[in-house]
Amino acid sequence: MYFTKIDWAPSETLFKIGSFGIHYYSLMFIIAFGLGYYMMKKIYDEEKIPLEYLESLFVYMIISVLLGARLGDVIFYSWDYYQNHLIEILLPIRDTPTGYTFTGFRGLASHGAVIGTLIGLYLYKRKFTHKPLLWLLDRVTVPIAIGASFVRFGNLLNSEIVGKYTNTNFGVVFLNRGESLPRHPAQLYEAIGYIILFFILKQTYKSEYKNKPGFMEELVMSSKPSLLNIYQNIKRIADRDNYASPEMMSLNQKDYVTQREGDPNMSFKDGIIYQYGGGRMFKPGSYDRYTPFKINPEADFLITVWPMGLVQASCNPFKTERELKGVNLGEIAQEVLGKWEAKLREKIIPLSTIKWISESSKKFNETSVGFTNADL
Repeated sequence: MYFTKIDWAPSETLFKIGSFGIHYYSLMFIIAFGLGYYMMKKIYDEEKIPLEYLESLFVYMIISVLLGARLGDVIFYSWDYYQNHLIEILLPIRDTPTGYTFTGFRGLASHGAVIGTLIGLYLYKRKFTHKPLLWLLDRVTVPIAIGASFVRFGNLLNSEIVGKYTNTNFGVVFLNRGESLPRHPAQLYEAIGYIILFFILKQTYKSEYKNKPGFMEELVMSSKPSLLNIYQNIKRIADRDNYASPEMMSLNQKDYVTQREGDPNMSFKDGIIYQYGGGRMFKPGSYDRYTPFKINPEADFLITVWPMGLVQASCNPFKTERELKGVNLGEIAQEVLGKWEAKLREKIIPLSTIKWISESSKKFNETSVGFTNADL
């Protein structure tokens, strides 16, 4: 079983010019930040959030993560030294018998980075109020998970945060620490755990759970690097907060189709479906925008009028050939809006009124705010 033992003695430096060098650990942080920005940009693009908010968030995160990680190591692990070398806390230098020497930042604590991240997000949210704090926490957990895996790979290259001795020939011998007995590569185990967590969070973000405030943040903060533990936490949170199960969502969608089939506010004529509102869609998983086309598969278009005054036109995505193929719905919409623009600008409707209309079950008449069924 000797082949299961790995002698580990990598160089900690990618390259060095004089006293200046780039360490692999620093490279891992650069990759983590780069991937984080790339993934958050995709999230902001998908959710139609202006990218200037992301650029400010990126600056906040770099400063808060690095400052938190540095101060975490200084305060929790090395205060006995740094209390007499305060200048070295924030400068990449070291006091030697021949004077100060450039060393780079060699002390960063991950739990200090967590504290710094939370403080940074709080300060960012105080200045930028475009989204709630829980919305922000849920989104940043996705890139943080994969970023944390790169940081742990950096720990492996630095031969730090090692595991216990295996007491067998299995394991890694960290020669750079002057050791000769194999240990568990705890950094590698944790990095793999973060990668697994990343893919789970990525799939969770694509599901309806991304709209459950605080769900993803709680999942990250309460889970251990174990698939069973992550699954148990997902089930625990879903049961506690009464999230709908897949079976319940399937039943809700069937009920939605049934009530739409007999809905007097939906009619079909000359290849066009006309509907006022979207039916009762408050049950989890019930709403399906293509339900009218599934009920009337021969239709070419769907015209939806919403109570707050929005008119929506859609083509039948299930038909490759349509009777009115080539019609540009965007041009028609601009023509209609241009015709009624002057009168529409005279209407000032408070958001509170729109909210009241959309959430109430009252019937409206010809003088109601927005459009009514008679407008069809």
